[in-house]
Parts: sequence; structure tokens; C-alpha cells
Amino acid sequence: MATLLITNLTASDIHMTEFYTTLRASSTLTVTRPVSTLPTLKSLQAGLAAGTMSLSVTLDANESASGLASPPNVIGADDIAEIASTALLSPELVIRKAVTAGGGGSADDVTVYAANALPFKFRIIDAWCYLSAGNAGGRTITIRDEAAGAGTAAGTLDATNLGRVEIVPTSNASTVYTPGATKGVFLRRSDSAIAGEVFIKIRRES
Repeated sequence: MATLLITNLTASDIHMTEFYTTLRASSTLTVTRPVSTLPTLKSLQAGLAAGTMSLSVTLDANESASGLASPPNVIGADDIAEIASTALLSPELVIRKAVTAGGGGSADDVTVYAANALPFKFRIIDAWCYLSAGNAGGRTITIRDEAAGAGTAAGTLDATNLGRVEIVPTSNASTVYTPGATKGVFLRRSDSAIAGEVFIKIRRES
């Protein structure tokens, strides 16, 4: 059977029904299960989707030899090896977040990764959006690593016109986001009426 190493990435306890246990804040749990049962572990799947947990899977010899766990079936973002910031070549990953229009009239955050839920350290090398609603002069979406307009801004997307919009960097260098108690990825909308899709291109770094 496969060995599952599950990490609670949050500052709160998480009850895991299928394991009959509570995963304490910022702690890990090691269990063994057939790799074929992973899709049925509902609280684990929910935590991975929400970014509140991470999972590392070590297959036993029989599962490794079965061919069922061969790429591309089991390759996820967490499986991409981290590299040094000085490395020349690297794989790239793309984060996509659908942004739904709110009531409008005030600024708000759209959470991509919640505070203390960044899966790993990464460098933002590009971003863009497809704006579908809520456009108006002076409106923007800013990519930040803390909520409520705090933290480090990686750049701003102009929400004046509908369609594809490229990022305007905040500096003359790329931006690195590092996991921490208050760190995540937040889209700070100047008005909650803004809607569309935001894409962030990153490379995982050590």
C-alpha cells in the first residue's frame, strides 16, 4: 500500500472523517492506503482543493510496477521539483482563478490561496486576465500575498476595458511569494463588480 504524508497547512485543526482523527494545526499525519482509494478520501480531497492541506505519496513496489501511477496521471503542481533562483531552466506552472462578480461599489479580495496555505515558495513571472464584466475607468485587480490590500503586490491588471489584459509589474524585477502565517495569494479588486478569469504563471523555487 502507498504511504500518505498529509500536512495541515493552516493554523486550525482539521477533522478527517475517513481517518477517524483530527489533524492538528500545522502538523502532519502518516497513513497507509491503496493508492486507488485516494479519490474516495473526501476530507483529504476537499483540503487539497482548498489549499489547506498538502499530500506526499510514496508508492510501494507493487503499485510502482503496476503502471497505473505513471505520468501524466499522477503529476500535480506539488510534484514539480523546486529549483534554485539562479537556475536557468525550469518548468512553469499556471494558476487559474475564476472571478465572479459581486454586488459592486466597494473593494474586496478574491482568495486564490488563503493565508498560511501557500503550497510552496514560487516566483511570479507573468499574469494576465480575461475581463468579462464590471469594467470601468480606474478599476483594477492587484495580485497580493496578503489580504485587505496588505503585503507584497506582484502587479496590477487594468479593469478599464473588457477582454485580455496584461499585468503591469510593480517593479523592474519578478516577485517571489514565500509561505508564512499571513501569506497566500489574493486578488484585490478595486470594485467587487469586476469579473473574469485571472491566470498567474509561476516557477517553483527553493
